[in-house]
Amino acid sequence: MLTQLSVRNFVLIESLDLELGKGLNVLSGGSGEGKTLLLNALRFVLGQGSNGKAAAARWVRAGADQAKVRVVFECPEGKQVLERTLSAAGRGRCSLNESVLPLPAFRSRASRLGEFFGQGQAQRLVESDAQRELLDAVAGTRDLLQRYSSEREELLTRARTHDRLAREELALREDWGEQQAQREALSALGPEAGEFEELILRVDRLEAQADQASALAALANDLEGDESGYNDEEGLADAVASASATLQALQGAWPELSAAHETLLQAAELLQETSRSVASVRASSGFDPHELESLRRRESEFRSLARRLGLRPEALAARWQRLRTLDPEAIAAERAALALRLRRGRKHLAGLSAELSAARASAAETLGASVLARLPELGLGEARFEVQVSTRPNPLSPGALAGSSSASVGPTSEAATCSAAASDPRPQASSSRATYPLGSSQEAPGRRDPSLASESFALEPQLLADHPSPHGADRVEVRFSANPTLPLGGLDQASGGELGRVFLALGLEAPANAALLVFDEVDQNVGARLGTAVGACLERMSHSRQVLAITHLAPVAARARLHHRITKRAGVTRVETLEGEDRVDELALMIRGEPLTEASRAQARELLIEAKAEAEKFASRAEKKQRKTTKAAKATKATKASPPKPPAPAKPRAARARQKTKTRKRGRVQPTSAA
Repeated sequence: MLTQLSVRNFVLIESLDLELGKGLNVLSGGSGEGKTLLLNALRFVLGQGSNGKAAAARWVRAGADQAKVRVVFECPEGKQVLERTLSAAGRGRCSLNESVLPLPAFRSRASRLGEFFGQGQAQRLVESDAQRELLDAVAGTRDLLQRYSSEREELLTRARTHDRLAREELALREDWGEQQAQREALSALGPEAGEFEELILRVDRLEAQADQASALAALANDLEGDESGYNDEEGLADAVASASATLQALQGAWPELSAAHETLLQAAELLQETSRSVASVRASSGFDPHELESLRRRESEFRSLARRLGLRPEALAARWQRLRTLDPEAIAAERAALALRLRRGRKHLAGLSAELSAARASAAETLGASVLARLPELGLGEARFEVQVSTRPNPLSPGALAGSSSASVGPTSEAATCSAAASDPRPQASSSRATYPLGSSQEAPGRRDPSLASESFALEPQLLADHPSPHGADRVEVRFSANPTLPLGGLDQASGGELGRVFLALGLEAPANAALLVFDEVDQNVGARLGTAVGACLERMSHSRQVLAITHLAPVAARARLHHRITKRAGVTRVETLEGEDRVDELALMIRGEPLTEASRAQARELLIEAKAEAEKFASRAEKKQRKTTKAAKATKATKASPPKPPAPAKPRAARARQKTKTRKRGRVQPTSAA
């Protein structure tokens, strides 16, 4: 049972605390006041929706740092405190009894506490998926359905792998000659993983060093001149030395040139030092033009072979590794083992499908009878209702496998393959010959067997044909007719009011493990005429579990144990629990609207009196039934507790014989004395 709901900064709700009680709790208020928003907060804290910026923009109140919703459930196993926050940046946090959980784990545990029946779900009930989901909820097959779906997906993944291996093996055997040529070319090149990428980096690095070495050589040539001696090029140092000698010769005629001569001598020393530094760097650079040329040839070989094979140069190493390890016999062995696992997996999946179908069929019969019994209470006394479950035939039934010895494609040929693999202690060779005949063991791999050309590998499509839906092999259809003279048809033929009442009757069959049932205006298409019946249904439902309902009908609200009114003032949603005359006024507004009159208040009081009388009558009947059940249980217990009478001891064989003799003598007629 949900006892407390606290909401902070959730859309329009700044701060709201709501206390709920046992039985039926109703929320009323004008349209747009925030009733559905409060239920959205409840859905949020029970794990629905996701985190992220989009969710934050939708749920976090404008200007707030985070939205926070907290609920307290009183369960048989103890108190359950659930809390979920979502920051404005989209970061979420979930905790159960102060233990932080990831959202998927939190959702799997929290979502079981409540079942929601919201607006629009009645209209969605005409869809086959919605009908199947409802039947699964009643049948309690959610865990079984999840197992079926996950194992189906795993089986399909294995089937895809099997088909890929089969195609690879066939391609290997058909193109063995071409692949042998590739193997020889790649063997000559010997590419290694990551070699081409490293080669490109080294070439780029050495080419940059080559440019630097060329620049150093040009600088040295400018400083020292042509070192080879083949050209009469004069370096900068030589030119300065020549100019210095000329200035020294001219000093006799022009003494004022002595300062210039000294300056030129200093420049010559600086040039010599610069030249030595450049020569030292050239000597330590370590650039080897032969290494660059070798790397360029290796790169050219990579690119040339890649063009021949139609591959990217960086893919050659992977191709070489693949060709070195690729062996059709090894692939056949792997495929045979996988085929055996597929065979077992298909049997197990067919068993899960049959179990799911049986559970649905049983639940459909129970659900149909229960809903049909409830419809008269909702003004549909002459209606007919049934839930049909049609199941596809089991693909692994004896009839489906009758042709397993034929050469057909799909599960029959696969069954033959797997059977062969299971019976032979050497599954590789046996299975390979069963599905992909190879001839004698001395036969060259390149020789092509004619049977391989006609073989088709379509296990995955066949599995999808056998198990087309992740929801099982069943098609669920709810059939209904409000008029006894009309044949049963789909729910799409029902009117909006009829559909809403059928939906409400189905809601009464919700899973028993849900601690809370939430109804969001399920009476919107019913109207006041049948409001009393709807209220009575919700009130009876609340005797076995807690019910929270949003309603605009006074006959429904009058049945509640706790009545809460939702209002919105200055853009902020608030809630208040109504008692006494406040509740009378609210019911009067729901009956007639404003202005309040004594007549409408009198009608509201009358509704409350009738609801109280009905509740007391129902409680009295329930108490009598409980006493009767308790009395019967005590009688049964007393009968089991009293010791049974011990059997009479058996008489010895001789005693039994004497007893029989006496009995026979008594039965004879004794002769009289006169005779």
